[in-house]
Amino acid sequence: MDKELFNTRELAQYLDINEKKIYSLILDKGLPATKITGKWLFPKHMVDVWIENHIQNYPWMEGKLKTFKEALIVAGSNDILLANCLSFFRESHRDILPLYSSVGSMEGINAVKKGWCHIGVAHLLQKEDEDYNLAYLKDSFGEEFVIVNFAYRTQGLILARGNPKNIKNIKDIAMPDVIMANRQAGTGTRFLLEYELEKNGINMRNIKGYDHICLTHLDVGIEILTGKADVGLGIQPIAHMLGLDFIPLRKERFDFIIRKAIFFDNNIQSLLTFIRSKDLIDYSKQFIGYDLKDIGTIIC
Repeated sequence: MDKELFNTRELAQYLDINEKKIYSLILDKGLPATKITGKWLFPKHMVDVWIENHIQNYPWMEGKLKTFKEALIVAGSNDILLANCLSFFRESHRDILPLYSSVGSMEGINAVKKGWCHIGVAHLLQKEDEDYNLAYLKDSFGEEFVIVNFAYRTQGLILARGNPKNIKNIKDIAMPDVIMANRQAGTGTRFLLEYELEKNGINMRNIKGYDHICLTHLDVGIEILTGKADVGLGIQPIAHMLGLDFIPLRKERFDFIIRKAIFFDNNIQSLLTFIRSKDLIDYSKQFIGYDLKDIGTIIC
């Protein structure tokens, strides 16, 4: 079929399913569709993207990543200790080039799923407030993943030095004279913020600067340091590094996500060995707000 738009019958033929199933895919699975003509129509290019995004098994992934045999690609949540750890790792492993992309926890998981990286990093709080990452991974991978802990780190409210707005807790970020610096959707920090807002009955629309987006924890800290914002959710080491005030909210688990199929790749195992080394543990002590008690431990 070379058509750009399918009707229901044509799409059912294209997907080799019953026409009635099309309607449930629209409602339950977000199948791209439009009804501007009074009848359902389906843009072929968007259907093809939708199919690709719902692939659960990537048998080609291992070979695809091995074409970058000198690289170790890490993608996901932003973290200052991890960024420095990878640079430190490079100094003792000159045959491996670590590449780190801070794109947020959800994008890190998606990158692992699609075979774009070797290791995803995430700290997605589950709704029941009892665990991190596992539920999101099972939805994406089934059982084909390994979770390895990197650190526990303290998240909280980063404030201007001296706390001039007298912010005491999460509820105070909705005060009319307070401006917030926020992280982008899909980050574990944004998940935590939305969880805390819901738990405390705070409407995000009452928060000035809720759409004031920063791509890293350091960006949040700099916005507060320069007076462009009064508060932001972020990790304790950034507040300490910039001389800002900090109110802790919780200690969160920050994990590596790795496909089982490539878990024993030499570069991955080299990094996992390195993070458990005394050199790395000693190096990490200069960063406030981390607990490395389970670093390198397989969580799941």
